[in-house]
Amino acid sequence: MATYVNLLQHSHSSLDVDVPMDENELEKGEILIRQGSLRSPRRLTLCDRSNSDSNLLQPEQHRSNLSVDKTEYILGQGEVVKVTWFINEDIAASDWIGLFMADECNPNNYLDEKHRGMSCGKKGSLLWNLDNVQQNFTDAETRVCFRYYHGVDGDLRAISPSLLVKNPHALNDKLASNGEALNSRSLEPIHLVHFRISDISAKYLKKGMFFNPDPYVKMSIQPGKRTSFPHLPHHGQEMKTSVQSNTTCPGWPSEEFTFEGQTSDVLEFEVKDKFAKSRPTISRFLGKLTIPVQRLVDKSSQGPVTLTFNLMRRNPSDNVSGLLVFTVELDKQG
Repeated sequence: MATYVNLLQHSHSSLDVDVPMDENELEKGEILIRQGSLRSPRRLTLCDRSNSDSNLLQPEQHRSNLSVDKTEYILGQGEVVKVTWFINEDIAASDWIGLFMADECNPNNYLDEKHRGMSCGKKGSLLWNLDNVQQNFTDAETRVCFRYYHGVDGDLRAISPSLLVKNPHALNDKLASNGEALNSRSLEPIHLVHFRISDISAKYLKKGMFFNPDPYVKMSIQPGKRTSFPHLPHHGQEMKTSVQSNTTCPGWPSEEFTFEGQTSDVLEFEVKDKFAKSRPTISRFLGKLTIPVQRLVDKSSQGPVTLTFNLMRRNPSDNVSGLLVFTVELDKQG
């Protein structure tokens, strides 16, 4: 009898339930154990753990939750993803939601991120356009998820179910990953597209506490993320605008820059504040932008076109505002 009592008490302790038991209940428990009707507690599944790593002991209806309104997303179709959250723990205006590869656990390796904002409470939603970061999806199919982080202590609050991102224009990298095919391709000339960036301007840049920034723009060609192509000689091309003094709306209408790159590359913009010893700043970073070369080619295929983009953060803690405007034109002779 003592053995059955210990076993029954152990079963209750594993369920984290503190319920007093009398002798009649113990006898009933003994019969249930003998008949095999008393089940052990259910193990948490991956789906259970996809919501709130700090609140798993609470009833399911009270756990923090992050959800998406679809299971698949096709790039280039004008779609958006609705991300909805319910957070049971403490929240802060600096809370943020990141887009991650499904198997990524490092919060610093996000593909894109958005701050939840002061106007939202424990429940809310936002719309997400994955086409803005399509340079990360060079494969035909990529599985991603969203993660909600507390902005003060960095704790993970919730993870969404995974979302399958489909790229209809994905490059066929299988041959490039094959050693023999790669060697045969290395003997062939690399096809590069040539394009010009001109009439660059920025609007509504972050203003310092006491000074306006002295901004300039740095541009470079880099290989696209998650691609099997090697680092090639044309990667790392870097050019800079001149410095505009004391302004949050700089412009460089007479400056022009020519780049060459593959359609799998990206063009990176970084807006920075010129360093001055007499005017130290907390951060010289004013915003960044990463655009696939393929997108620039598509947009300018019919002639020069002026594009406008929101500047993005480099890290979730960055305070970034403003727009970047520029004109792109294909060099037909390139």
